[in-house]
Amino acid sequence: MGNTEIDRVRDVLKTYPKGITIAEMSKQLALNRISTSKYLNMLLAYGQAEMRILGPSKVFYPCQRIPLSTILNFSTSHLLVMDDNLTIIDANNALLGFFALEKRDLVGQRVDFSPIAGYFDPSIILQLKRALGFHESTFETRIILQGKEHVLKIKCIPTVFESGDNGVSLLTEDITELTEYREHLEELVDERSKELQKTNDHLKKEINNHKKARSELRISEIKYRELVENANSIIVKTDKEGKIVFFNEFAQQFFGYTESEVLGKRIYDTIVPAEYISGTDRRQILEDMKHNPDQYGRYEHDNIKKNGERVWISWTNKLIHNDEGIVTGLLSIGNDITERKRVEDALEESEERFRLAMEASSDGLWDADVTTGTGYLSPNYYRMLGYEPGEFIPIFQGWITFIHPDDKERVLSINQDCVENRCQSFEDEYRLKGKDGSWKWVLTRGRAVSRDAGGRALRIIGTHVDINARKLAEEALHESENLFREVFNNANDAIFLHEISSEGPGKYLLVNDQATQWLGYTKEEFMQMSPGDIVPEKIFETFQLRNTRALLNDKPITFESVHRRKDGSTHPVEVSSHKFQIKGHDVVLAIARDITERKKAEELLHESEEKFRSFVENANEIVFSLTPEGILTYVSPKCTELLGYDPGDVVGKSAIAFVHPDDIPHNREVFRQTILTGEKKSGIEFRIQHKNGTWRWYSQSLSLVHDVGGRVVAIQGICHDITERRRTVDALRNANRQLNLLTSITRHDILNKISVVLGYLKIAEMKSGDPTQVEYLKKVESATAAIRSQIEFTRVYRDLGTHEPQWIALDTVMPRSQVPSTITLNADVQGVRVFADPMLEKVFTNLLDNSTRHGEHVTEIRVSSQKEGDDLIVVWEDNGIGVAADEKERIFERGFGKNTGFGLFLVREILSLTDLTIKETGEPGKGARFEITAQNGMYRFAGVQ
Repeated sequence: MGNTEIDRVRDVLKTYPKGITIAEMSKQLALNRISTSKYLNMLLAYGQAEMRILGPSKVFYPCQRIPLSTILNFSTSHLLVMDDNLTIIDANNALLGFFALEKRDLVGQRVDFSPIAGYFDPSIILQLKRALGFHESTFETRIILQGKEHVLKIKCIPTVFESGDNGVSLLTEDITELTEYREHLEELVDERSKELQKTNDHLKKEINNHKKARSELRISEIKYRELVENANSIIVKTDKEGKIVFFNEFAQQFFGYTESEVLGKRIYDTIVPAEYISGTDRRQILEDMKHNPDQYGRYEHDNIKKNGERVWISWTNKLIHNDEGIVTGLLSIGNDITERKRVEDALEESEERFRLAMEASSDGLWDADVTTGTGYLSPNYYRMLGYEPGEFIPIFQGWITFIHPDDKERVLSINQDCVENRCQSFEDEYRLKGKDGSWKWVLTRGRAVSRDAGGRALRIIGTHVDINARKLAEEALHESENLFREVFNNANDAIFLHEISSEGPGKYLLVNDQATQWLGYTKEEFMQMSPGDIVPEKIFETFQLRNTRALLNDKPITFESVHRRKDGSTHPVEVSSHKFQIKGHDVVLAIARDITERKKAEELLHESEEKFRSFVENANEIVFSLTPEGILTYVSPKCTELLGYDPGDVVGKSAIAFVHPDDIPHNREVFRQTILTGEKKSGIEFRIQHKNGTWRWYSQSLSLVHDVGGRVVAIQGICHDITERRRTVDALRNANRQLNLLTSITRHDILNKISVVLGYLKIAEMKSGDPTQVEYLKKVESATAAIRSQIEFTRVYRDLGTHEPQWIALDTVMPRSQVPSTITLNADVQGVRVFADPMLEKVFTNLLDNSTRHGEHVTEIRVSSQKEGDDLIVVWEDNGIGVAADEKERIFERGFGKNTGFGLFLVREILSLTDLTIKETGEPGKGARFEITAQNGMYRFAGVQ
């Protein structure tokens, strides 16, 4: 939803190149003002919009991108521009001059490996990465440059280049002087506040005096005319046309006109300017004054002297009426407030400068009235704690609840010291609770600006500086140092810190406990040694010069060496070293790992590889390796003897290119299943083309090779020629086919003869009158019928195992069409597949026949499946009379039972072809229950290959 709305806002913004307000945008999109403001501010943060404040309104414009080169050429701030990999692509002259670098020293390098990386805290990289996600951040840091500490204000700004690619700009500003000036400014603010208070008291006194004088002058114009003539106020009387009829002596002196110069002239031709400073038309005011005189009883405006000088007058006006109540003129008394206006303007300008300074510094201002316990908090104070300005009332008791319990006693004590005049000012660091419940570290500075006669503070003013980031960094640094100390001293590897120069490695500065245990020296002894003292001389000389040159060029190195113990014995090590600086001096951190066991393992591995190579090259099978894409990467030399190809002819080619077209689909599926399941596959038979063009049958086994992350990186396999075996199998299949044909013909002829015998037996029974002879004939008939059933069984048994097993969905072989109407079959085996002979359907047909024949009163049959461990159990159960306990195994024997005795025997035989088993587990009298068990790998579920 958010992306759709912001796109709408962006589209509308493009149609208003001259700008649009939040209210107009809200009306255009039918959105509320809060949501509209949020989306516009998001575009502003992304650099896709601009905003200007016109009067009380914010006007938003489409972003007019400025080429990066222009910004860099004209900016006086330090600018560094990076792409989305944090690789430096440009820097301006201000930054290069500040760090005394050339542009070629920076461009093309990642910022965290550039020459300026050492000046900054590593956490700046995190801020730069956040800026890539359009999260701008601003923070301060301190660096030491040429022996002098500088305070820098840093901004990480998301950047969109002219190409549309994302990047980030690092803008730094040296605010060292501003930081020093800020403290000085706080003192000036205190002094200025006192001056403004005095001026304000003076003005109040002056205004009160003026009110008193004006009240006395209004008593009677006639009675106090002489006083008016000599008053220190401007008194002007005009008729209803605005012509001056009285202009007292003070007015003449003040404006520079004589009485004769103004009497009879209109006031707006003399002391009223053509246009007021405020821009209001004077005629409009004079006209309005005639019709709404009560609104102008008292007002302040600028007037003009004869010499053109502008002055500010506070006018008190009173309409003059005749005895009939008709307005005949206007009496105006004015006082010069020009100086007061100047003071007010100066005060307003001073307050504006102070406000801008406070906003620029992001500090919070607080002003506490000790007597009342109330005070004032600046907007930045509220925002520092996550509140909107004015969200809570600033009272002393409320402030106490914000202080962290561990800091409260100390903070209140310091505050009380200032109140009781034990100190004039104070400074402290403590924690305040933010709106979100988190604790924010602040640096507070306060000063008492007024006290009573006993010295007790009446008013205290101060500032809050957000130092939360610094405090968290200090805590993280402390934890990091502790962690480093623990890791350093408890590492399983030996760790050394030593000096380095162009002449080679220098003395050790620090070693860990493992180093002393390995080599037998004490830490004090190590401090008098260098790497050359623990490495045999000949070995040290072979790599010393090369390693020194690499490290001084800021290249980390890893190499194998030998360390000599104090007792003279040696052991192989792998050393990883890199250079950095401590207080401007080059040092090397070297980590040495004992590789004695690895060396032994490498020797054993080498021997094992030799044995394996010998096995592969002399094996009578083809050993090969494939990529996950099926490209051959290795083929054993036996390939030449068996298939006529030189290994170099097939490596790099797809294995499918050598497979018979009819075998490709199955081969690809097996390959896919191997990668998907991770299971080893064997017995995969297919044809491979010999170099001479003939096709040879091969049986193949596949297994996977994984990397440390578990990703398949290769498939290894071995295959051997089964061409002769396949020919033998084909010959046996042909012989079996011919034998089946012969037995089919013989079976057909025997069954025909049996039918004839049964027919004659029936005739003999009908014609015989001897009961004993009839009984014998019936027995012969029964025996003949049994022979026919056995011969017919051979027809079914003939097809047993003659077809390849296949995956069969159990739900498709349920004998639903054969279920009698008196029985309900509920089969819950959807999605279950088993690997079985194609005659699996006869298994369930015979189970149905067994339930209907021998269950006697079966009305319901249920088929279900369940897992037991890794096996799958398929259950066939009915609600008949069940199976007697002594017959549970015998019912699967050939010939057992009341019918033919072949039904359940055939069931077990069909299942055994694919190692499926069956047993009867029901309770006699409660129904039969047959359990078919499929082992792991012989069953699947829908959607799982």
